[in-house]
Amino acid sequence: MNVGRHRARAMGIDFGIASTGTEQCAVTFEVTEGECAGETIGWFGSFTEKAAKYSIQALRALGWKGNDLAAIVAEDLVDEVDLVVQEEQDQQGEPRLRVRYINRPGTGAAMLKTPMTATQRAAFAARMRGQCMAEKPVAAGQQKPKAQAAPRATSNRDAAGIQEASGMDDIPF
Repeated sequence: MNVGRHRARAMGIDFGIASTGTEQCAVTFEVTEGECAGETIGWFGSFTEKAAKYSIQALRALGWKGNDLAAIVAEDLVDEVDLVVQEEQDQQGEPRLRVRYINRPGTGAAMLKTPMTATQRAAFAARMRGQCMAEKPVAAGQQKPKAQAAPRATSNRDAAGIQEASGMDDIPF
């Protein structure tokens, strides 16, 4: 398994209590497409006050139509989903893969109405090259230099004490 998006289906579900005392479900997924097809990964859904909504949404994305969590079986989770797998450190500081998001296929990703062809992309890149060169890359940890502001006038009188025109109709009567 690797970091990225993977089409998968649920193979099993179970419920338990986490070490924190929180109710949770565990779903085992099998990747169905791509280079990781056949590999499995687990996901834990938490049912705290704040997280329950997202865990239930994930179960709905998997095809669950019921309302009774006690009645869910693997056969209720019939829909394929797109898993977003990311790497994180476990409690011992070791890297591990984690299912971060469960999305319905075709959602959760930027979708273009009309993707560019290779020829269109090359022409676009050629047109934008000058602008890309003008916007210099900034190294990690550095800030982009701020543009110098134009000097501010402190008075509308010049060095000889003559008042400049202000653009307003300042006609004395």
